[in-house]
Amino acid sequence: MPPTLSNLLEQANEAAKQEDWQLVTQCLEKLAAIPGTGRVESLSVATEEPNRRSPKVNPSSLLHLADQVLEYGDFQQRWEVAKVFPRLGTEAIAPLLEILADPDAEVELQWFAGRILGEFNSPDAIAALIELLQSPEEELSSMAATALAQMGEPAIAALSQQLTDSTSRALAVRSLGKIRNPQIIQPLLSVVGDRDPQVRSEAIAALNSYDDPTHAQVLVESIHDFHASVRREATIGLGLCAMRPSYKNQTEEIYRAIASEIEDLLRERLWDFNPHVAHQAAISLGRVATPKAAACLDEILDSPATPIPLQIYAVRALAWMGTLEALEYLEKALLSREQNGSSPEVIAEIVSLLGRIEVPQLKPKAAQMLIERLNTQPKVKGKDLIRRKQAIASALGYLGQKTSIEPLIQLLGTSEAGVRFHAIAALKQIAPDQAYRQLLELSSQPAASPSLKEGVAVALEEWVKS
Repeated sequence: MPPTLSNLLEQANEAAKQEDWQLVTQCLEKLAAIPGTGRVESLSVATEEPNRRSPKVNPSSLLHLADQVLEYGDFQQRWEVAKVFPRLGTEAIAPLLEILADPDAEVELQWFAGRILGEFNSPDAIAALIELLQSPEEELSSMAATALAQMGEPAIAALSQQLTDSTSRALAVRSLGKIRNPQIIQPLLSVVGDRDPQVRSEAIAALNSYDDPTHAQVLVESIHDFHASVRREATIGLGLCAMRPSYKNQTEEIYRAIASEIEDLLRERLWDFNPHVAHQAAISLGRVATPKAAACLDEILDSPATPIPLQIYAVRALAWMGTLEALEYLEKALLSREQNGSSPEVIAEIVSLLGRIEVPQLKPKAAQMLIERLNTQPKVKGKDLIRRKQAIASALGYLGQKTSIEPLIQLLGTSEAGVRFHAIAALKQIAPDQAYRQLLELSSQPAASPSLKEGVAVALEEWVKS
């Protein structure tokens, strides 16, 4: 038979006398898990005599046990008992507030007390956590910010009031930013011009989640901020703005104004001296996905002064656009680097990205670009050439174009086993039956070169195994 409530309480009290906080916690967890006991005030002690009226459990007795575990237990025991407190009702708030108010209480104990208070939708709990935002202990102030954010809408008004206090403003902004509710927009707009760049950047970062025309104007102004973190968040925001229906439909005057200059604003940031801002500008131009945005990325790829990391972000952005113009710019970048033998990392990235093209109308073009790479004589040699052929074979397999079957079969003539197996895997992805028939036909042709016949034989063996 499962233990009764009275048995569990007796066991918990006895364990507390022995300072066995692990057992106390286990008993409290079992009590909280009993069906129909959503709050301690409703718990009643079961008895062995069904005809006798069951006395009520004194809520304070359970609360006292939980308080003891919280005060004297180790970290894991505190972690476990913290899950029990929300079941103890609002009576649990007072002792938790006492812990926070005790200047001699250890930081870890106060951390748990504040974390538990975050589970209570109570003005007293909110007020205590707001006060904790100003704690000199970073662990406590950060925990309070997180707990208030988890409370959601009830904490918005109290956090908004903290925006007027310079000592707690940054954490209040961080907390508001974690609350997914449009009511945070106006409070955060009030601090986008704050003297503290951390406040400005975090406010803009939070506002980037919302489609708000007022915020759009802030982005235009903030993209020229002297602090890199603010410029970066504004750059992110403009990219996200361009993806929203209200921007695309031009339902607001500010969106019409931004549409005429968004590519130019982001193009400026491509040349930003801070690499994180420049990288984000490339990503955002990829989200804008207009012919002009693609041209901006092509411009940065044409410049010999562009760092390799920024080149890679630019080619990724072009690939994400999924437009013919963008694909042609990728082809141009690929050819120029192959001709002068530069930027092997960028070439490898373009080859990989071509294999991930998702737009059906562009897949034939992407496949043809890769096939042409197989038919050219690259300047790379040795292991770099092997890796290049393997990457092209894999990309052709992902694209799944039947025009790639013959070039992949010809790739079997290489002496490198790794290249052969990549080609075989790609053939199986594209059209296994058709590829198998062509391999059989080729195996019987006397005009085929010995190396190709050897590769075809290896491929046919693989087909038999599968």
